[in-house]
Amino acid sequence: WVTGPYVTDLVETWNPAIQNSSQVPDAVTLYRRALVAQHDHAVVIAAIGFPTNIAALLRSPPDEISPLNGSELVAKKVRQVVWQGGLYARWEENSESFNWNCGDGWYRGDGCAGSAAVAVNEMPPNVDQVYSDLGEE
Repeated sequence: WVTGPYVTDLVETWNPAIQNSSQVPDAVTLYRRALVAQHDHAVVIAAIGFPTNIAALLRSPPDEISPLNGSELVAKKVRQVVWQGGLYARWEENSESFNWNCGDGWYRGDGCAGSAAVAVNEMPPNVDQVYSDLGEE
């Protein structure tokens, strides 16, 4: 877990009941619980921010939540992922993107450690991926 100035400012300004990530389930657990509870091919994910959690979901093993692995669960429940942060292929060829590269090392020295490639390239083929490419990052 990494903490940036945005989260720190929110916690200090608003003093929420949840102060840090240790007080809540991890993102993969939440995704798996939410997906299992939905109708097949009914979920649209708005992927805002770094792609690490989507990549981890896709590579998650079967567990007590579902006998399906992450890729199988996504293929069964998700119909579309809408990515914030521009076109992934265009980013690879021509420019940098804060979200696709996890802040370009701002928060982590290893960027995303390949999470963007996993999240995009290992997405089940029946899931439509929409890339937002309006305006600047």
